[in-house]
Amino acid sequence: MKNRSGRIDEIDVMRGIGILLVVIGHVFPVGTKTHAFIYGFHMPLFFIISGMTLSVDSEGRQFSKSDMRLVRDYFLYSALYVAFDIIVRLLLLKTYVISDIVTDLKNTFSLFGISVLWFVPAMVGARVLARTILSKTNLYFQIGICFGLICIGLYVPYHDNLIWITKILLVLQRISVASGYVMIGFILRRYVLPKMRILKILIVAGIPNVLLTDDAAGIDFRTLSWGGDEILAILLSLSGTLMIVGLATLLSHTAKLKRWFKWMSSQSLRIMVFHSYLMLPRIIDVVLGRMRIVQNSVIYYLVKSVGLITLVILVCTAIDGIKNKWKEWMQQASR
Repeated sequence: MKNRSGRIDEIDVMRGIGILLVVIGHVFPVGTKTHAFIYGFHMPLFFIISGMTLSVDSEGRQFSKSDMRLVRDYFLYSALYVAFDIIVRLLLLKTYVISDIVTDLKNTFSLFGISVLWFVPAMVGARVLARTILSKTNLYFQIGICFGLICIGLYVPYHDNLIWITKILLVLQRISVASGYVMIGFILRRYVLPKMRILKILIVAGIPNVLLTDDAAGIDFRTLSWGGDEILAILLSLSGTLMIVGLATLLSHTAKLKRWFKWMSSQSLRIMVFHSYLMLPRIIDVVLGRMRIVQNSVIYYLVKSVGLITLVILVCTAIDGIKNKWKEWMQQASR
């Protein structure tokens, strides 16, 4: 359902659900079923959502304003990460050495990305590649090409000590896989979803994810690790996304939940950036330690998820408050 600005509420709710799953997925450790279940589809979900909102320019323009904002944000947040690593990890905690800062800079300018920032170059590159292909092909070619692009990333000999040329190749493979999912989102939005009257029923599409996900499953897009069964991983990434389409359609009928998830959607990049890097998880660990909650228990991870989400929301709200005050001050100063 479109709102007054022309945006589709369900897509914003989908993105809000997705960023919530990102936080929870990073709290639950590798080897747990919850982590594997979320990692089975949460990153493909973002790329498919991007495809659902993708506009293909008949004049051949491949970069949109939102793409340029993402490029700006990538270098802005990378600079923030580097500054944090220098001040906190290198100078205060002394857990970093100069070579770690050099690695941060190399990861930034090679577009490999520091921590979760790998996602931004992959998204921008995928949108540009998808627009190029979609503007020059028909539906049947698009279906074949999107799955071909995903298959390019199926086999990646990744390890931590990659030489830089191999890291750049991995960046290109991420873009290839992500563009395949972006194209799937575009095809779903244009040809499939408008013909489905009861989208809420799609929530049952997640049944295979519940039944077939084991502790070793899940896609790690940063390393392009497919959890051992590549074909099953691709299928679960699609069924999981359709499940979120159904869930978002259902939740969009509840005003308060819709408003909350849409706010999460509007803050999705900030939440992704802040929730895992700036020692916020460590702060929550200290608090939970004082509460004497048994570590490595389900209760511990659930409470940590709620605490981390709450802390990130407070940080994002504080940033918005500072930005608004700054705008007011600048307006008053210009009078």
